[in-house]
Amino acid sequence: MSTYSYHIFMFPFSLKAEWKQADIDKMLRNASWERKQFFYNDGDFASNFSEMGYFYDFSSGAMFDDPDSLNRVLSTYRLPAFEGGSYTININKSDVKHSYTLAVDKIELNIYDEKAAVLSFHLKNDKYQEIQDILFINDYGRRIYPQYLVNGDDGNINLQATKNSFLADSICLKSDRKPDLEEDFSSYTKKTLPPYTLPRYIKGLLPEAMHKCRWLLDDRMYVVSYFSNPDFAKQMREKYGTEGKWLDRQRPEWYWYQYVFVDNNDPTCQDESMFEELLSRATYARWNNLDGDYDYQTYFGISRYSFTCLTGIDFVGLLRHTKTMYYRMASLVLAQRVLSLYYSREISEISKELDEDKLTNKELRSRVNTLNRDYLRFVNNVYFREVTPQDQGIELYDLMQKQMNIKRDEEGLSTEVEQLYHYVTMVNDEQRNKEAETLSIIATLFLVPTLITGIWGMNLKEGFPATGWYIFFSSIALVLAVIIVFQLFKSKR
Repeated sequence: MSTYSYHIFMFPFSLKAEWKQADIDKMLRNASWERKQFFYNDGDFASNFSEMGYFYDFSSGAMFDDPDSLNRVLSTYRLPAFEGGSYTININKSDVKHSYTLAVDKIELNIYDEKAAVLSFHLKNDKYQEIQDILFINDYGRRIYPQYLVNGDDGNINLQATKNSFLADSICLKSDRKPDLEEDFSSYTKKTLPPYTLPRYIKGLLPEAMHKCRWLLDDRMYVVSYFSNPDFAKQMREKYGTEGKWLDRQRPEWYWYQYVFVDNNDPTCQDESMFEELLSRATYARWNNLDGDYDYQTYFGISRYSFTCLTGIDFVGLLRHTKTMYYRMASLVLAQRVLSLYYSREISEISKELDEDKLTNKELRSRVNTLNRDYLRFVNNVYFREVTPQDQGIELYDLMQKQMNIKRDEEGLSTEVEQLYHYVTMVNDEQRNKEAETLSIIATLFLVPTLITGIWGMNLKEGFPATGWYIFFSSIALVLAVIIVFQLFKSKR
């Protein structure tokens, strides 16, 4: 049976700083997750070998949970209980109802450097072929909570008004081996939930300790999507790059914009020139073959929330690449954003505690040394400017990073880390100067008993009670010295 489309909904979030690999393993095992390491000589050797060979060896540790990879920072887990299950998206849009049931290929959780996580639903569609169906699946299927709420005339929450726009009526994750996980968002009508609440089909998969972790995006998940549609691809081939009004709903640019930017209603950009600019910037048209003998009919679209592929040819390899190499690159870039924000928050928290005078110099040095070590590990093992020597892979990865502002975030983070390090260096210099000053004071104070020793030990007349006076004055001098030194050290803390 043909695969008309393939959808990967990705939920990136950060983990708690105190969690280590052993803690994460234990939590996930208790929640029925299984570690799934990558061994290229297991299973389909040719596919595994080709996939791993696609990437540089120095970046493979962030691409595969392979024990033999250099500088491995990735741990991968699967939920076998839901493989072969279904992900059903029910839509009630202005009283027009749709229902889409996709097969669950796998549910995967990638952990990067014990700090960033990407939960992904891998869904296969062999039933729905129309463009509008794919737009609905992507836009409604990725939602995790209402983007906004509306008050009804009776003063209660009118949740249907939100569902008329882009919120699913319900999403249900089913498996023969686990209870159904269904979310209809009705709990928001009770006016008790905060805006950042996980839906049941995510909360029911993750360990309870991870329910309050911070996630990267807002009310939606990131989408990786493959769509095979010869008619749509042919229209793109004939019309891509032509001039004219784009508000004609039958033009391929209109649907292509909706597919790339995951819209199902009117485009979120209504300005014509800006529309063209955004669409041009998000479209990768290496295979836009207008005059050649072979019609490739393949286009890629990359936005801040999506990696999409449209093809008109029955090319199994392209679907496999979307499920493997392109998905791995997208997951890595999401992790880069999560970690950039993670370290930026850590810097903000350190700065706040400094302003509130909650950190001793020793604690400050320890926090900053840990931050600096982790940041260097991030730069060397997670943040790569290139991950593959293949031209198309280089260009797609570069476009992913550009659309998500990874370079900007990393440069800003680098500046923040450097400024904090300079501040700590200045504090350390001041402390060393104070310590040197303290040692000078101590040396000066000990001149007193030394002087007394000289006077009473060398210049006393015979018969004078030298020992008693010597002990008396020496003791006073020592006590004073200890008190002064204690006060100096106490003031510096």
